[in-house]
Amino acid sequence: MTTFQGIVLGVFSFCIVLGVVFFAISANTNQNKSIGAVTIWGTLDREAFDRALRTVGDTEGSLINATYIEKDAATFDADLSEALASGTGPDLFLLEQDAILRHQSKIAFFPYSALPQQTFTSMYIDEAKLYLTAEGALGLPLIVDPLVLYWNKDTLSMNGFAQPPSYWDEVFTMAEKISQKDASGGIIKSAIAFGEFENVLHAKDIVSALIMQAKGTVVSADSEGRVEATIDQNVSNASERPAISALRFYTTFANPAESVYSWNRSLPHSRDAFAQGKAALYVGYASERALIQDLNPNLSSAVAPIPQIRDSARSVTFGHMYAVAKPRTSNNPAGADIIASILAGRAFGESLSFELALPPVRRDVLAVGADGPMQVFYSAALIATAWLDPSSEDTDEIFKVMIESVGSGSSRISEAVDTADRYLTALLK
Repeated sequence: MTTFQGIVLGVFSFCIVLGVVFFAISANTNQNKSIGAVTIWGTLDREAFDRALRTVGDTEGSLINATYIEKDAATFDADLSEALASGTGPDLFLLEQDAILRHQSKIAFFPYSALPQQTFTSMYIDEAKLYLTAEGALGLPLIVDPLVLYWNKDTLSMNGFAQPPSYWDEVFTMAEKISQKDASGGIIKSAIAFGEFENVLHAKDIVSALIMQAKGTVVSADSEGRVEATIDQNVSNASERPAISALRFYTTFANPAESVYSWNRSLPHSRDAFAQGKAALYVGYASERALIQDLNPNLSSAVAPIPQIRDSARSVTFGHMYAVAKPRTSNNPAGADIIASILAGRAFGESLSFELALPPVRRDVLAVGADGPMQVFYSAALIATAWLDPSSEDTDEIFKVMIESVGSGSSRISEAVDTADRYLTALLK
């Protein structure tokens, strides 16, 4: 080959490579333009969500079109409803599991023709089934925040306990040894913040977890999507209704006549009491770990799975889940579908999990495992569940009345459960 031929061949080769690169850039640019802008609303931390978008955006160019807007959790439902009604709403929004019933009429399904139901159920943890309907999925799950057990290592060690409780009956033993009272009977050291509603964070979710651990349900849906209150129902081979046994256990710790008496409404909020070293055990969400550390950096604490019922074949915790949903009034439904599929993918799930320090909901990611506290969160995610809540504020009040009526002695436990069932039934109708 002559020098001239070599130069010519080199020029042609350079032009071919340059053309391929230009075509790839142009194709990617045109694809991004065709997708259009996609706005996402949610209550998750904006900085964390944006970091996940940027990380995955390095390989998914379409994400350059996505803009996440963090909204106030206290006004999110009202803001969303008003914006959708006026045609100024987002193209996607984060649908929390306790808002499914409230917003389902505003949502465009992800049809099973695009994501088969069997694929959905095998891909995501069991709690994700709450988003399924006869027509398709109301949302594509992104992340879950499960209830776990925080425990004070120093307090347990000083009282002869090397490990946190794995079963609820062990908490009785701990309460009898750890809880301390002053001369007038006031509690100065608590084993666990159970029994009240006002000063126990997540009381509704904790009692719900206890009911479901006992194989009970709070609200159930049939194959056609009809929902009904089932908190008063019994299960086969049960000595009493699950809600009754759950409520009895929970309220025992606020009964001054019991040897395990550990809590009353005069004490500070449960998380503050734990952070101050005044409570040995605290049932809270995985997302609270950093906050507890900030409240008391010197606290010798650790995280463990929420205790279970001994000899039960079913392990359960309560999980607060977030999924991406598409409103019927989206101004860019095609672009929203593309962005939603990326957000529901493995790469974004891993990135968002890392940024929020919360477990993912995809089984293939959970199967990889994690280190330290995150492994506890991963394990909790696999057993997380919840129920279809018609209105968080109203059901908070229903559970409050149920718990406090038992604590005050104005109702027997069975009566309190029956009343709660009637209120839930009326609310669902």
